Amino acid sequence: AATEHRGWEYDLLRAQTDMSLRSIATPNNPSRIEYSEEAGLLATGNLDGTVSLYDPDSLDTVAVLKGHESEVWGLDFSPNGILLATTSRDLSVRLWDVQARKEIGVVGRHPATPYSSKFSPDGKWLVTPGWRMHPDSNSPVGLISVWNVETRELHKQWDATEHPISSVAFIPDCDLCYVGCWDFQTLVYNTSNWTLNRTIHPEDSSSYKGIDWVEVSTSGDRFLTACK
Repeated sequence: AATEHRGWEYDLLRAQTDMSLRSIATPNNPSRIEYSEEAGLLATGNLDGTVSLYDPDSLDTVAVLKGHESEVWGLDFSPNGILLATTSRDLSVRLWDVQARKEIGVVGRHPATPYSSKFSPDGKWLVTPGWRMHPDSNSPVGLISVWNVETRELHKQWDATEHPISSVAFIPDCDLCYVGCWDFQTLVYNTSNWTLNRTIHPEDSSSYKGIDWVEVSTSGDRFLTACK
């Protein structure tokens, strides 16, 4: 409801249901959040195009990174905590030097919004999923882009599904990655040659129509999907 229509009951219910231990008051409307033990930082990608870095203990803001021209949708620290990769509605894929608190450069651009970014466990690859309009069918298709982190060049890019792709998760110490798709399936790729290993289809559901996020357990024996 609009703010002017909220009574004391709203604040009471909100206080009773808030189970968080601590919170950060930010004016930037975060859309993504990531933590890196290696970097010793908490990061949020924000709707105003900035990236905020926080001390995870005090929750004080230590830096605000500026470069994107629109909402930040993808956010991921490299495994060693040295780099931060971001994607945005401005279509760019950017790398940041975490300790220097500055942008290294634009790795590349997507034809349409890249929804997330994910480093491979060895830090060699950066994967950014999203979509593009197919020139023949004039309909959206799921697009996966793989970037070489060292050279900052596009390694491979391909249409993977008939619907946008939301997220990517890697199995630690294994050459497999899981890709969550809006057509309610998970694609599993071999990262040694980026070929499709298998496709996982959840049970049909009248409620769930797409996978918005996918995560893999540290042991690699389970994966979780957040559906809409």
